Amino acid sequence: MRKVAKSGLLASAEASRDKIAPGMEVSYVVRFKPDARIDYSYDLRVVTEREEFSVPIRASGGSALLDFPDVVDFGNDCTVGYQCERTVLVRNVGDRASKLLCRTTEPFSIDVPDGFLEEGASCQVSVFFTPPRAERYEVPLEIKYGEMECTAMLRGGACNAEVSLSHSLLLIEDTYVGLESQGVVTIRNDSEVPIDFSWRLFSSTVEEAQHRLALHRQLKTEEMDELLYMQQANFSEDEESDSGSDGERRRVRRERKVTKLLGRKYDSIVKAVEEDPMLFRDAIFKIEPLCGRLWPQTQVTCACCFLPKDALVYCATAYLSAVGQEDRAPLVLKGLGIGPKATFSYDELDVGNVFVESAHRYEVQLLNQGDIEVDFRLVHREGKFAPRFKFTPDHGTIAVGGQCEIVVDFKPKELGPFHEVFEWALQGSATAVTLAFRGTSVRPKFEFDVDKINFGTVSFGFLNSRMLTLTNTSEVPCYYTLTVKGDEAPPNNEFEIIPSRGTLLPNCAQRIQVDFISNTEKKYDTRLSVDLEGVGKELLSIPMFAQCAVPTVSFEPHGCLNYGDVFIRYPFHQSLYLHNTSVLPAKFMVETQDES
Repeated sequence: MRKVAKSGLLASAEASRDKIAPGMEVSYVVRFKPDARIDYSYDLRVVTEREEFSVPIRASGGSALLDFPDVVDFGNDCTVGYQCERTVLVRNVGDRASKLLCRTTEPFSIDVPDGFLEEGASCQVSVFFTPPRAERYEVPLEIKYGEMECTAMLRGGACNAEVSLSHSLLLIEDTYVGLESQGVVTIRNDSEVPIDFSWRLFSSTVEEAQHRLALHRQLKTEEMDELLYMQQANFSEDEESDSGSDGERRRVRRERKVTKLLGRKYDSIVKAVEEDPMLFRDAIFKIEPLCGRLWPQTQVTCACCFLPKDALVYCATAYLSAVGQEDRAPLVLKGLGIGPKATFSYDELDVGNVFVESAHRYEVQLLNQGDIEVDFRLVHREGKFAPRFKFTPDHGTIAVGGQCEIVVDFKPKELGPFHEVFEWALQGSATAVTLAFRGTSVRPKFEFDVDKINFGTVSFGFLNSRMLTLTNTSEVPCYYTLTVKGDEAPPNNEFEIIPSRGTLLPNCAQRIQVDFISNTEKKYDTRLSVDLEGVGKELLSIPMFAQCAVPTVSFEPHGCLNYGDVFIRYPFHQSLYLHNTSVLPAKFMVETQDES
């Protein structure tokens, strides 16, 4: 070992080069004479014949020493969500300046997490306690200074502030649609600290976070869909343009521009979602004020407005978020919307029997029985007879205390009973008013003056005529057509009806002539039917009978005519007699003879 000196460190030995016998030892004296009050560090090197090792020598010139409370206790009466503060004095009682570094975790915090303290100096450190829930908290405070580290304990308990609502359920009086009613609820602060309050849409911060997350996902999906749509649109434009390198560069620049613009757009929307405080909002209910500060031992009255849009029962829940309360207090808002009230002068009209194709007119009044205007509208209805009704007007507005006269025109085109119920919608009302019509659509009444037509036995090929009268006994005109129908309808040239069609005015009659020429030897059994245009077929019919017979004719002389011997090219005459031996007339015709 050699004698060395460095920065006040002196090492020496009188026999530093002596050998040491096996199992023996030697002692050395190290003298230290510092020049300044600083830390010293030196490694003393020892060399032998076989090895070399060092002996570290350290000397401390002084150290910082902080005076800090072992425990900072906030007590057990801190208000939930309210920031409590304790100020502690930190002193450097050591003989050296030092940096100061403090670390802790929520719900505690430090106003000055790091600093520097000179020897003998002191500083004030504020410790804050903001408890999120009503429970006891104990968190370590780590303090680092110089090469040293120590730990203090931060303790505190929280309780809910005495903040109360005058109602948990607010029933607002029934309100007409389009008008506004108000109810009030009182928030009272019986604590000793000021309370910041706000009306929220969700019951907890967890639900708010979930809602924001859902909005972020929706926005991301919409952004991707819009970007895909724009890319497809650009691709279609590129297909129509040149596909060269210039076109490709334009496409890339366009896509970059679109992506950048969409990114800016949706970044703004995302920022708005993040900054949204999620205050209470509803289309029907409103609360004023939505937020504010409530000083100790005071109260504030909030107005709850109810603006119904339809005649329904409305219900919404607002949540009072107050500093000092662990949970949000729900306020259920309920109200009934009263729609317009209207009624017809009668609910149902029995029109009795009405003739088909006859025009009828009725008048009905729609009365406003409420305290607001009535906007009414006829609801379209599908039905057999519904299209035959026409309402004038079919929509409109009735002032308070007023009425509207509605004209109903009805012209049935179908037969049968009917019961048509027409609904009239009232804007703002869930219940419609109805107007019903009941009755029976009947065919016009008409009749023949005979119950049948019997031609009897008729001769083949002869004209036979019969006269009859068709009378319209109803109050409406009839557009009729006469036809001969039956299971064995004869050929059209055998029957002729004069006139076969026409119009019969109310309580008028028409003489009808039926001509019959039989072309077939048989028995006729058919019917004369009356069809009404737009009403139906075969509404009235009478039977027609006939028997066609061929008369009996005999010749005289019978068999043949005998001329005997005759001269050539000289005329000879004989008489041939035809005898009709029946009671029927007969027609005859001599056919051309075969000269051969």
